[in-house]
Amino acid sequence: KDKKQVDIKSVYAAIDNGAVSNDWAHNVIAAQIASGARSIEILSNSVFTKDGAGIKQHNLSKKTHLSDKNDFIVKPIIHMDVDKFLKLIDKIRADLRVEIGNINSGKSTHYELSASKNARLNRAAVKLLKDKSMTTHTSRKLYANISYNTMADK
Repeated sequence: KDKKQVDIKSVYAAIDNGAVSNDWAHNVIAAQIASGARSIEILSNSVFTKDGAGIKQHNLSKKTHLSDKNDFIVKPIIHMDVDKFLKLIDKIRADLRVEIGNINSGKSTHYELSASKNARLNRAAVKLLKDKSMTTHTSRKLYANISYNTMADK
């Protein structure tokens, strides 16, 4: 399958515009592109803390060989200050406080929250990235490619 070329400036613009939006869904897409975290992790599941110039992400939704031992991963944030990223996570969760309260009280689950918001998040990805093929999953791929191409030891 041919890989689609995406202009880095448009990706950075999506992060910038999504981060300042009053729409929680746009905030989530900006946070996803900047961190590579899954939507369920941004919405409610993970705990993010500052770790140098990056973040430490606890309570991962899926375990990998990298995270099985410690249940956290340390990673960079792209095109966003770490403190701004952490404030964005707080804003998203404040906007969804009723839904998160339902999780905390046992009336709902993290998965149910994520599933109920997925279509809205995919529409936000299309709008911010100006491409109808974009999804929350694509947002994570953008993070992976950008962080690898700009920060990996090669």
